[in-house]
Amino acid sequence: MEYVFQCTKLNNFIIPTQPKQIDLVDAAYRIHEGRNLLGTLSWKETASAATKRGGRENPITLEKSYIVNWRTFSNIDHKDKAEFKVLIVEVS
Repeated sequence: MEYVFQCTKLNNFIIPTQPKQIDLVDAAYRIHEGRNLLGTLSWKETASAATKRGGRENPITLEKSYIVNWRTFSNIDHKDKAEFKVLIVEVS
């Protein structure tokens, strides 16, 4: 089995994209809570060449469906800004 692992304390990974953010160049790549990742993910046409450089030029096609389910990993001193979340997705 193979897994993708992401650990973060940044809420912009976890909180769904707001309606005013739909036009963000990376909207297709957002991995917020409850998202169903499926199909082809690509940059918006307005993404600059600098954004897409370094092997990120081509779209990613997912043949399976992956539901994003973030979980609390740790909470240092039980403070909001010290809570780490983890996302583990089986990809094989």
